[in-house]
Amino acid sequence: MTFTPWWAGLETVTLYHGTSEAHLPKIQEAGLTPPGLEDSALRALKRSIAPAIDLDEGAWAELYRSLTGGRLGGVLERSRTVYCVPAPDFARAAGYARSNAEDGGEVATIMRQGIEARTGARLSPRFQGSRSVVLQIEAPRAQCQAFRDLSDLAQRVHRAWSEGEDWTRGFETLEDLYADVTDFEVWVAGTIPPERISAVHPL
Repeated sequence: MTFTPWWAGLETVTLYHGTSEAHLPKIQEAGLTPPGLEDSALRALKRSIAPAIDLDEGAWAELYRSLTGGRLGGVLERSRTVYCVPAPDFARAAGYARSNAEDGGEVATIMRQGIEARTGARLSPRFQGSRSVVLQIEAPRAQCQAFRDLSDLAQRVHRAWSEGEDWTRGFETLEDLYADVTDFEVWVAGTIPPERISAVHPL
């Protein structure tokens, strides 16, 4: 039995990206850009919430360093790429959008929550009241970095299915099993131009 990954042979891949409607004008004009390097993420955070708390430059830098040791560190490792999920996992992209829309993105959400935890301040999200949206993207497969890491996973899932391992028995087909275990992220290198955004889905 041969299992062919669903992305095999595709020139473009349909992806979803959850975001805030507050970003739409800029995205529709200039495209969907990566969050940027660490210093630009820090500048964005300071611009959005600095007026609410009183920290000098040294305190900001120390707070930022402490936050980048956890969840934020993993996010910033991919600061030159755009985070997406592959179709048909619309629900996952929608969940991301709902979780981060009012802050404007995952970096800002993580940092606002971290600052609240460390300072006791209660900070309003940058885009409070903003709706979440999901962008549908037709990305060139060559830009989708995660696909380079999936061949080994496909082989291991195929082997487990073929050998009837216990954890595979709740699935009717190999495709169902594969869809369940490939809860993966797709990182698109560089800016996604506006013409690659095929639809905007308000939530």
